[in-house]
Amino acid sequence: MKKEFKRHLIFLVCLCFILVSLFSLIYIAEEADHDCTGEFCPICACIHIVKQTLKQLSSGIVASFAIISSLIVALAALIAALPILPCSTPINQKIRMNN
Repeated sequence: MKKEFKRHLIFLVCLCFILVSLFSLIYIAEEADHDCTGEFCPICACIHIVKQTLKQLSSGIVASFAIISSLIVALAALIAALPILPCSTPINQKIRMNN
């Protein structure tokens, strides 16, 4: 039950992330050619907020991508180094195991 709940929660978070990004981009595209009223234009303020939101979301993606990629590189280096690392076992040392 807990596992299924977590899956549904993760799915909803991903869906919200995708929808926020999509609707933000649509809003910017629709309001890009509006008639600006000047310095205190509410549409320009909303566009600025939407751009900041997208910037914050993308910085989180970049940070998580950097962490995941560095972990993958470290794992690949470890797998490549495994045949080189000495493995000392009683059989390799030819120790007789009597009961």
